[in-house]
Amino acid sequence: MNLHDDLDAHAAAFFARHRIAGAGVAAVSGGCDSVTMLDVLARLGRVALVVHVHHGLRGADADADAALVAETGARLGLPVRVVRAGAAPAAGVEAWARDVRRAAFADAARAVGAAWVATAHHEDDQAETFLLALLRGAGTRGLGAMRPVRRISSGADAAAPVLI
Repeated sequence: MNLHDDLDAHAAAFFARHRIAGAGVAAVSGGCDSVTMLDVLARLGRVALVVHVHHGLRGADADADAALVAETGARLGLPVRVVRAGAAPAAGVEAWARDVRRAAFADAARAVGAAWVATAHHEDDQAETFLLALLRGAGTRGLGAMRPVRRISSGADAAAPVLI
């Protein structure tokens, strides 16, 4: 078994374990984790739309990420939507960026009738989430870091796409 087969089998098992059906939205930042995720999901035939959110915070590097995502989607024969965020606020930039991404992902999922949006995270992301929650004084639920599957929006919106 080669690396591709192993990644594909792992992803297919994840979808089966969590009963996630059909094609969805692949949220791709342009980093190696999300580009790898996109490659796996494309091989599995699970991508209805690729979405990249350009926050406009990193100048030429952000432009290069958007171009990479567009080129990768085109190479894989997938539609790509690049969402450009408005002006960032002077304070609370991380929360703003997160809200912009969630709204863009939910809008994209609704546009293509997808029930899920896939995001990619690596172990450093999980560790960072855990440590930030610990510093905030979170309880055991908050220290669980990122859950494998959750609703993209808070509240009781059962129709909201799931974020995986």
